[in-house]
Parts: sequence; C-alpha cells; structure tokens
Amino acid sequence: MVKTGVLALAFLGLFLPMAAQEPPAGDLPPEGPPPARRREMAKLYLVQVMREDLALTDAQTLKVMAVLDQLDEARKSHQEEMSALLGKLRTHAEDPAVSDATLKEDVAQFRAAQPRFEASLRDLEGKLLDILTPRQQARYLVLRRDLMAEIAGGGANQGRGPGRGPGASRRR
Repeated sequence: MVKTGVLALAFLGLFLPMAAQEPPAGDLPPEGPPPARRREMAKLYLVQVMREDLALTDAQTLKVMAVLDQLDEARKSHQEEMSALLGKLRTHAEDPAVSDATLKEDVAQFRAAQPRFEASLRDLEGKLLDILTPRQQARYLVLRRDLMAEIAGGGANQGRGPGRGPGASRRR
C-alpha cells in the first residue's frame, strides 16, 4: 500500500517519457532535453491532464502547480540524501577501521530516509486533495490510478475504454 502510494505520488517524475514525446524540432540535442527541462515538461503535461479531467479553475491550477513544485523538490532532496547515504554506506562498509556501531547508525539513517520521504509525499498529496472539491478528489484518485497503470505498462487505455490513452481527451 505504501509503495503504491509513493509510486502514485511520484508519478510526476515518471511522466518524463510521455512529456518528451513531441519535443520542438531543432531546439534539442539528439539525446533530448536535460532532466530539469523534462521534469518541467512532465509537470506541464500532468497539470494539463488534471486541468482537463478535473475541470480545475485557474486558481486551483496555480495551487496544484505549487504543490507539484514541492513534490519535485521533495523528490530531488530525497534522491540527493539517498545518494549521500549510499556513498557513506559504501565507504564505511569497505573500511575495516569503521566500527560496527557506526555501520549500525549508517544503516539506521538509510532505512529511516525512505519512510520520511513517503510521509512527505502523503502530506503533499493531502495538500493537493485540499485544493480540490470532493468530486475533483474522486476524479483525481481515479486519474492517478489510471496514470499509474499506464506507467506500469498496463497500456494506454487501461481502465479508460476506447481512445482514452495519453493525448486523448479524457472528458466524459
């Protein structure tokens, strides 16, 4: 359940391939846009999908974008923290002079980082839901599940019926 929630909240970072499908011709190097640009494209794609599917107002859209920015920042901070902790673990694990107590502390820090990140994602989803009306909240939860199914390889039309893949109008 927690992993599903984390994946669902982190889908912003996973939209990169979909967001980068139609880059402007001639503007980008052959390998595509840099990661920061892809994340921004993914965020804009997600905001557009949410705006269409949830019928967000302009004010709601701005608030959603702010929460998505916070989500991206939390993800980046978590990646940096995990990278630093992993480097520390590698260094300490290879050093015979490092005590078991130090290694135990390193492992505890590493293991504590993921639940902290998951809690921050749950808090951010709560902020996102607070922006929405009850009907929009329900639609958001369905949309999130559908998008996660697409990302997980369930196909573009998973749970949506004919013509409900990325880029198709999701309004019913």
